[in-house]
Amino acid sequence: LALGSAMLTRLHVREMAWPYMHELAQSSGLSVSLLMRDKLSMIYLEHCRSPKTLSFRAQAGSRLPMATSAAGRAWLASAPKAERLYVMGELMRASPGSGPQLERRIEEAVQEYAQYGVACSFGDWNKRVHAIARTFDPGQSLPLICVNLGGTSDVPREQLLGEGRARLIELTSLLQEQLASGSKRA
Repeated sequence: LALGSAMLTRLHVREMAWPYMHELAQSSGLSVSLLMRDKLSMIYLEHCRSPKTLSFRAQAGSRLPMATSAAGRAWLASAPKAERLYVMGELMRASPGSGPQLERRIEEAVQEYAQYGVACSFGDWNKRVHAIARTFDPGQSLPLICVNLGGTSDVPREQLLGEGRARLIELTSLLQEQLASGSKRA
């Protein structure tokens, strides 16, 4: 019963977020995705892309790596410290030999998130993809949800960290407020 309730609430989050995600994808010419953590990866809940975007075509259920994707880094940067340290330990056990480099990159992501309000991946997960991401708390005892904004490596970092970042912060704040108040799209 609890699992079914959690799934219905996630569906509510998807339904509430989709029009805003679609609007951002259309106006920015970028892809906008809604993701959450599942074990050591991020799983797509929803994905909207602009007709201009020829980048990665994700579907609900597709996965991104935790350590190298903007979405995974955003989750790691905003998760409670104890949970972040646990997941970091699991990531290091899953990738022997990458420990110090992985730990350093995650700590950089935490600092980056504190400075910019987003986590970045400029070719780290996939050399042809530039993306930024930010989490929000959907409340109702649900896990953190992440919104990812990205495109091909032709998209300048300045575009993502400028207008893209501002619009992503605005979107995640709006979603968190609406979920907290239980309201629908205005």
